[in-house]
Amino acid sequence: MKNINSLKYQLLFFYKEKLISKNNIWKKEKNGEEKIREEIIPISNKTKVISIWNSNKKLFYMYSPEKNSGRGGKINYEPNLEGSKNNLLKESESIKKLNPVIVGRETLDGKDCLIIETTVDGNKIKHWVWIEYGLSIMIIDAPIKSEAKRREIEVNIDIPDNLFELPAEIQITSSIPSVSRKISPPER
Repeated sequence: MKNINSLKYQLLFFYKEKLISKNNIWKKEKNGEEKIREEIIPISNKTKVISIWNSNKKLFYMYSPEKNSGRGGKINYEPNLEGSKNNLLKESESIKKLNPVIVGRETLDGKDCLIIETTVDGNKIKHWVWIEYGLSIMIIDAPIKSEAKRREIEVNIDIPDNLFELPAEIQITSSIPSVSRKISPPER
């Protein structure tokens, strides 16, 4: 598998075949520092929300550009460096812990994928894992009728650091209590 240092994609969440969330996500890891930006795009008439995580600064912000306000807080990071310095973006490590079984192979959005089945709490979940990078492209949890799919994936691209900074004009009106977070949570 190839290493991933930066990643950009759109993540779609479906529940009972209905789109419930559409997020644009940028991730970057350099010298052990993790940065994440997630833009939650409104499906209905809600406002757009952007969150920014920065492990080096140990800060997390959520803000709405339309309201010109947000909240921020400290993050207590718990390093999770099993297997690789680049574990942040290697989801294959977390899938391995779920007793995976390869059930097939398919090309999805032009990416050669293994179809892997895992069992969580007795329920079967299917993962389409891009072989080249060990990255989940799609996850279907049939028992709860949910699906998560990554689209428009770009790997190892140049993402400017200022994308992970809070805009100067945004007013931080309240704080978020400190939260603990592992550096490489499994995504679902």
